[in-house]
Amino acid sequence: MTFDAKNLKVYQCAFWNEGDEHGGDIDLANEISLSKIEQNIFDDITNAERVAGDIDYRKIFVRNENEETWAAVMAWISQLTLSSDDEIKILAAGTKSKESTPVAITGTCTFEEGQAVVGVGTAFLTELAKGECIYNATDDEESDACAILTITDDTHLTLADDYGGTAGSGKTTNLAGVDVCLLFGSPVTKATGLSLGDIAENEYKGIWIKRTVDAAASGYENNQFALKLESS
Repeated sequence: MTFDAKNLKVYQCAFWNEGDEHGGDIDLANEISLSKIEQNIFDDITNAERVAGDIDYRKIFVRNENEETWAAVMAWISQLTLSSDDEIKILAAGTKSKESTPVAITGTCTFEEGQAVVGVGTAFLTELAKGECIYNATDDEESDACAILTITDDTHLTLADDYGGTAGSGKTTNLAGVDVCLLFGSPVTKATGLSLGDIAENEYKGIWIKRTVDAAASGYENNQFALKLESS
């Protein structure tokens, strides 16, 4: 069967309303139309938000509904926002993370003295993504969370820095709210984009989108941005 771009679909996350709980897994009942995209991801900025400034987050999922694998997928911002007062950044997303609410992942982890984290009964490859932040919730606080640098498999990952909290095994592990993550970026080329890896038939990968609106004296109507996804 021929690979058809029409079978690459975009969906909302399970908790789509604005607020601390925004995020979670894919919601297959709510596809985001790509033929008419006005306000399909972000709503309009109110006058009060324009004056004061605003930060919003949206989590979307890209699903491959072809029989063939979509190989080595990269995501980047092909068009930045038209307004100089607005900024768009992106980050890879697992199935668990939420905007401002810490969420426990499946299984337990060993936090080693250094950057390595080893899981037992964990599902790192689906629940987590590079750039999201985790911490030992048995002993530590969200402020101890450290960003993920690489995920080797469902039970092994490496942090971007030495873990500064409590080491040890059998630890409940939380994903920090994505609003504390410092690794959002604005890649504008495929070469510098997010690597989402292979997406097999009916599999999906998540992307967090962060919109920052600076306090502005005047507004900008019909502002827009564009994301692009493509095999490398």
